[in-house]
Amino acid sequence: MKFKIIIMGVLLVSIGGFINEVEANDTQTVKFLSCEESDGVPGYKQHVTSESREKFIIQVGFETGLSFTPAEIQMNFKEKDDDVTINATSSSNAPLCSSQLNSITSYHAHNGDDTNYEAGEEEYNLSYGKGYSSFKMVSNRFADSGDHMDWVLYETIFQLDDTYQININTAAEPGTDPFNGKIQNDPDYILNKLEIGTMENHCRRIFLSNFDSMDGTFSWTGYNNQDCIIKTALSTGTYLYGVLNFQNIEYTFDDEYNMTFKDYPKGLFVPLYRSIKDNNTIVAYLNFNFESGISYSFYDAEQNLITK
Repeated sequence: MKFKIIIMGVLLVSIGGFINEVEANDTQTVKFLSCEESDGVPGYKQHVTSESREKFIIQVGFETGLSFTPAEIQMNFKEKDDDVTINATSSSNAPLCSSQLNSITSYHAHNGDDTNYEAGEEEYNLSYGKGYSSFKMVSNRFADSGDHMDWVLYETIFQLDDTYQININTAAEPGTDPFNGKIQNDPDYILNKLEIGTMENHCRRIFLSNFDSMDGTFSWTGYNNQDCIIKTALSTGTYLYGVLNFQNIEYTFDDEYNMTFKDYPKGLFVPLYRSIKDNNTIVAYLNFNFESGISYSFYDAEQNLITK
């Protein structure tokens, strides 16, 4: 099994640039910006206007019980309707890239622009859709630039099955979730999940990059004297546990930001156990590889790749 986590090099969401508003009809309380081509990948995207999204909340779902006022809402589409003109104002009664039911392939929302870390607030950041999905709780960003990234966060990465569908209620009432995430995002859709840290004890991830020499150092550890616990499940449904403790790992990278670790050419292996307290017998390994972002795979106790 192999899954990809994009956290560097490729941005999941593009915020910049001028976008024209779409004229929504009078019955709609959710208003949209124009349909655009996605950045670097096939497909299309569309944002909710700032005036509109400030009236709503986003429910994280998946039994977290969390919700937040979004600083951004973006929807992604595989295709657009023939009569939709890219980057142009439209008077369509269906102000989405595609008016087809279940046409939204994924959606992204966060409240990062409004988070006061010093006051103890946490940033919520979700990207949900078929295939790769994730939810992050960020409690601090000590640094957040191209050559220095230093985040304290809890992160869960999961894969949703093919029956997962995203619907938006364009006539949602203010103060509600247009996606109805509490109902729409049900744990039964999850095929597999990897948790890095816990909601109570976050982990710290640091990248220090030198773009002149194309190298740097990487750390992924616990925070505040707590271990960085990871929790996952193989196809059997059995939960396995491990501890992330990578400190100042040297790496080089190419123009596409594919990273190679100096002393770990096959990636970083983390032993997994049946219990965090029972660490005598290794059951499997979690392998992190850093090509075009971060990907992870599962290996058995003899370090043979598990393909199913």
